[in-house]
Amino acid sequence: MLRAHPLPPPLLAFGSPLPHRGGMDLDALLNHFFGTTDLEGLDEDAIADGAGRIGLAFGTEQDPGRRFALWVLLHGLGDAPDPASAFKDARERDAAYAYARAIERADRD
Repeated sequence: MLRAHPLPPPLLAFGSPLPHRGGMDLDALLNHFFGTTDLEGLDEDAIADGAGRIGLAFGTEQDPGRRFALWVLLHGLGDAPDPASAFKDARERDAAYAYARAIERADRD
Protein backbone atom coordinates (compact mmCIF):
# COMPACT_ATOMS: atom_id res chain seq x y z
CA MET A 1 0.00 0.00 0.00
CA LEU A 2 1.04 3.62 -0.37
CA ARG A 3 3.72 4.74 2.05
CA ALA A 4 3.16 8.08 3.74
CA HIS A 5 6.49 9.68 2.82
CA PRO A 6 6.60 13.34 1.83
CA LEU A 7 6.54 14.13 -1.86
CA PRO A 8 8.82 16.76 -3.38
CA PRO A 9 7.45 20.04 -4.77
CA PRO A 10 6.14 21.43 -7.09
CA LEU A 11 2.41 20.86 -7.19
CA LEU A 12 1.00 18.59 -9.86
CA ALA A 13 -1.55 19.92 -12.32
CA PHE A 14 -3.35 17.19 -14.25
CA GLY A 15 -6.23 18.67 -16.16
CA SER A 16 -7.05 21.15 -13.41
CA PRO A 17 -5.03 22.89 -10.73
CA LEU A 18 -4.78 21.13 -7.41
CA PRO A 19 -4.91 22.93 -4.07
CA HIS A 20 -1.53 24.39 -3.21
CA ARG A 21 0.01 25.00 0.19
CA GLY A 22 3.57 25.76 -0.83
CA GLY A 23 4.47 22.25 -1.95
CA MET A 24 3.19 18.84 -2.84
CA ASP A 25 -0.05 17.87 -1.13
CA LEU A 26 -0.46 14.09 -0.90
CA ASP A 27 -4.15 14.32 0.00
CA ALA A 28 -4.83 16.51 -3.05
CA LEU A 29 -3.01 14.02 -5.28
CA LEU A 30 -4.90 11.06 -3.86
CA ASN A 31 -8.23 12.87 -4.26
CA HIS A 32 -7.29 13.85 -7.79
CA PHE A 33 -6.30 10.39 -9.00
CA PHE A 34 -8.39 8.12 -6.77
CA GLY A 35 -11.34 10.29 -5.68
CA THR A 36 -10.47 9.70 -2.03
CA THR A 37 -7.61 9.93 0.44
CA ASP A 38 -8.54 6.55 1.93
CA LEU A 39 -6.82 4.04 -0.34
CA GLU A 40 -7.48 1.30 2.20
CA GLY A 41 -11.18 1.60 1.33
CA LEU A 42 -10.61 0.99 -2.38
CA ASP A 43 -10.65 -2.37 -4.12
CA GLU A 44 -7.79 -3.58 -6.30
CA ASP A 45 -9.47 -2.43 -9.52
CA ALA A 46 -9.89 1.13 -8.21
CA ILE A 47 -6.24 1.18 -7.10
CA ALA A 48 -5.15 -0.09 -10.51
CA ASP A 49 -7.31 2.50 -12.29
CA GLY A 50 -5.84 5.33 -10.19
CA ALA A 51 -2.31 4.05 -10.74
CA GLY A 52 -3.04 3.96 -14.47
CA ARG A 53 -4.12 7.60 -14.37
CA ILE A 54 -0.93 8.50 -12.52
CA GLY A 55 1.12 6.55 -15.06
CA LEU A 56 -0.56 8.44 -17.90
CA ALA A 57 0.15 11.76 -16.17
CA PHE A 58 3.76 10.69 -15.61
CA GLY A 59 4.18 9.79 -19.26
CA THR A 60 2.85 13.12 -20.49
CA GLU A 61 4.20 15.51 -17.84
CA GLN A 62 6.96 17.81 -19.11
CA ASP A 63 7.99 19.52 -15.86
CA PRO A 64 10.86 17.55 -14.26
CA GLY A 65 9.73 18.22 -10.68
CA ARG A 66 6.17 17.17 -11.41
CA ARG A 67 7.37 14.05 -13.24
CA PHE A 68 9.52 13.14 -10.26
CA ALA A 69 6.61 13.67 -7.86
CA LEU A 70 4.42 11.39 -9.96
CA TRP A 71 7.18 8.78 -10.05
CA VAL A 72 7.41 8.94 -6.24
CA LEU A 73 3.66 8.37 -5.99
CA LEU A 74 3.91 5.42 -8.38
CA HIS A 75 6.83 4.10 -6.32
CA GLY A 76 4.68 4.21 -3.20
CA LEU A 77 2.06 2.14 -5.01
CA GLY A 78 4.67 -0.34 -6.22
CA ASP A 79 4.09 0.63 -9.87
CA ALA A 80 7.03 2.93 -10.63
CA PRO A 81 9.07 2.24 -13.74
CA ASP A 82 12.77 1.67 -13.24
CA PRO A 83 14.57 5.02 -13.00
CA ALA A 84 16.88 4.02 -15.86
CA SER A 85 13.93 3.93 -18.25
CA ALA A 86 11.84 6.61 -16.54
CA PHE A 87 14.35 9.48 -16.50
CA LYS A 88 16.61 10.55 -19.37
CA ASP A 89 18.34 13.21 -17.28
CA ALA A 90 21.12 11.71 -15.13
CA ARG A 91 20.36 13.99 -12.16
CA GLU A 92 16.70 12.98 -12.13
CA ARG A 93 17.62 9.32 -12.52
CA ASP A 94 20.15 9.55 -9.67
CA ALA A 95 17.55 11.30 -7.49
CA ALA A 96 15.05 8.50 -8.17
CA TYR A 97 17.60 5.83 -7.28
CA ALA A 98 18.55 7.75 -4.13
CA TYR A 99 14.89 8.08 -3.16
CA ALA A 100 14.27 4.36 -3.70
CA ARG A 101 17.31 3.47 -1.59
CA ALA A 102 16.21 5.83 1.20
CA ILE A 103 12.72 4.31 1.27
CA GLU A 104 14.21 0.81 1.31
CA ARG A 105 16.41 1.76 4.27
CA ALA A 106 13.47 3.37 6.09
CA ASP A 107 11.34 0.27 5.53
CA ARG A 108 14.07 -1.91 7.07
CA ASP A 109 14.33 0.24 10.21
